[in-house]
Amino acid sequence: MKYPIVLLLCALAVPAIAASTDWPSALNGIASGDAHWIEQAPTLSATADVKQAQQLEDALAAALITNTNATLKALRTIDAGKWPHMVGSDIVCTPPLEKSPEEIDAFYQRTRQALLETFDGAQCLWILEATMEELKAEKAHPGSPRPLTPRRQQRHHHVADGHRNAVFAAVALDDAVADIP
Repeated sequence: MKYPIVLLLCALAVPAIAASTDWPSALNGIASGDAHWIEQAPTLSATADVKQAQQLEDALAAALITNTNATLKALRTIDAGKWPHMVGSDIVCTPPLEKSPEEIDAFYQRTRQALLETFDGAQCLWILEATMEELKAEKAHPGSPRPLTPRRQQRHHHVADGHRNAVFAAVALDDAVADIP
C-alpha cells in the first residue's frame, strides 16, 4: 500500500516543482557553476518543456567550464534517464554551432582544457573532439556528400524530434540536398 502512495506523491510533486521553479535563476545559477543549481539539473530535466530543455543544455554547457565535476555528475544522471525533451551530453558537450567560428573555437579551447583537468570528462571530451573533427572535415570539403556517421545520425535524430537549433536543421538539410541525384 505504501508504494502506490509514494508514486502518487511523486506524480504530484513533479508538476509542483515545475510550477515553482524560477527558471531564470536556475539557468543563471547553473551557468555560473553554482553546485546547488547544477545538482538540480536532473530534476529540472524531468519538467522542462522544449525551450527550457534547450536553455538548460546551454547553461550546462557553460557550467562545464565553471564547475566541471558537478556538471559531469549531473550529466551522468541526465544521460542515464529518459527525459521528455533533454538529450544530455550529446548536446551539452557539442560546441555552439550557431555561434561564430571564433566563439566555437573559444568554447572548444576552454571546455577542452576543463575536461582534460578531470578524470571524469572522457565521454564529454570525446563528443567535443568528434564534433570539432567533423567541422574541420566539412570546412575542408564543402558541399561534398558526407557519410552519415554516428555523430551525424545523432544530429538527425534531434532535428527529427524538433529539439535542436537551426544549425542542426541546416546540417540535416545540407545532407538531404547532397543525397539528391
